[in-house]
Amino acid sequence: MGDYFSDRDFYGDDRIGGAMGFWERLHPSIRSALILWAFLIGIAVINALTGGTSVVFCYPVQLLLYMANGALAGYFASGSGYRTADLPRIGAIAGFVAWILPALFYLVFGLILGLVTVGIGFLGVAAWLICGPVDLAIQATCGALGAWLYGRFSGASTGDTYDPYH
Repeated sequence: MGDYFSDRDFYGDDRIGGAMGFWERLHPSIRSALILWAFLIGIAVINALTGGTSVVFCYPVQLLLYMANGALAGYFASGSGYRTADLPRIGAIAGFVAWILPALFYLVFGLILGLVTVGIGFLGVAAWLICGPVDLAIQATCGALGAWLYGRFSGASTGDTYDPYH
């Protein structure tokens, strides 16, 4: 007779189907930010191509996306067994992670535009240096708010322990 190991013997629980996949092992904030990056980078491209004039119309949409990022992170976190009290922190982390790609886009686009326009485009880099930290604070706050709202109105678990296999 050969050796037989059940999922319970190997993983210490009754899971069926083996180990968690790559996506499930990512932090809920990173999963949420990866999904919303497509939308945020699209808005960044629109803002950059219009010289920033579309910010008046796009920024309210961005605020909603920032809150949706936090709510999505809250959804992933509650499905992973995080406590409801942890959701605002996870939403804030999602806001930070989601801020990285558009911020890099604005920085690189401003540098390239600055080289092509013989320095005029560097004004965009200066604006990014001033507005980037403010936007980071807004994204983290909106992410925390979105995750808190998700936890408040979704009936997410209020358990005291983190169980990554829940």
